Amino acid sequence: ESLALDGKIIEAYAQRPPKKKKCEGRRDHDANYTQKTYTSTTKEGKIQTKSAWFYGYRVHLIADARYELPLLFRVTPAANGEKTVAKEMVAQMPSWLAERCDHLSADKGYDGGKLREIIEDRGMKPIIDIVNHWQGESTRQYQDTDFVYTYKGEVYYVSDRGKLIRAQYKGYHAASDTLRYETHPKNGAGIHRVSIPRAEDPRVFNLIGRDSKKFQRYYNERSAVERVNGRIDRDYLFEDHRVRGLAKMKLHVTTTFCLMLAKKKRALAQEKRPAA
Repeated sequence: ESLALDGKIIEAYAQRPPKKKKCEGRRDHDANYTQKTYTSTTKEGKIQTKSAWFYGYRVHLIADARYELPLLFRVTPAANGEKTVAKEMVAQMPSWLAERCDHLSADKGYDGGKLREIIEDRGMKPIIDIVNHWQGESTRQYQDTDFVYTYKGEVYYVSDRGKLIRAQYKGYHAASDTLRYETHPKNGAGIHRVSIPRAEDPRVFNLIGRDSKKFQRYYNERSAVERVNGRIDRDYLFEDHRVRGLAKMKLHVTTTFCLMLAKKKRALAQEKRPAA
């Protein structure tokens, strides 16, 4: 019902082969370099970025967010883009899994129109954090109305005095493919309603409103895939592996995920076993 998507870097055990001279065969010839950028916000509200380079492989994983179990994965050299592989994985997802899944969550690194379209085409709701893709704009007016919205999907009513009054998300109307918003009478401007079609900006106006509690609740489930990735390092010792080569790395990851599922199956069997 709830899936989560993420990528994980596994650094190579051996070094890369040198370009100018012939080297022994103990180097890792399949891995490659990738750069990761980390963003943080200081107490003063300033955004800081820090970049780091990694040589190795990347595991692209779709996990069950409720039970924290791996479902689909691919292992590639580290430089293979997360969004590119994610689009292929979702498009090729087995029909039985897509039909059972209600929503798929991912961080803002997967934000983009094409992946969202593929997720929706498979009958799932995308729950993906959004990157600020506006340049120098804080709000945009919805057609010729008194309503404006932000890139995060927050909708405001503009009063006669120019005050922005937050409109609450009231749900999605499937027949018209619109999201409904309404101001609360306690705000002092009365009740004002608006229905905004998703065609206005499908990236901003998600199938589930971005400013709704439901969206945030589903997005919080995404941390499950991070915990699965954490177990790979901590419990299955990928931080100190001795694997060289893409084929062996694929086998190592496959065996690890099979073991995760086997342990879960055994635990469920023990729960169902009647007491002696």
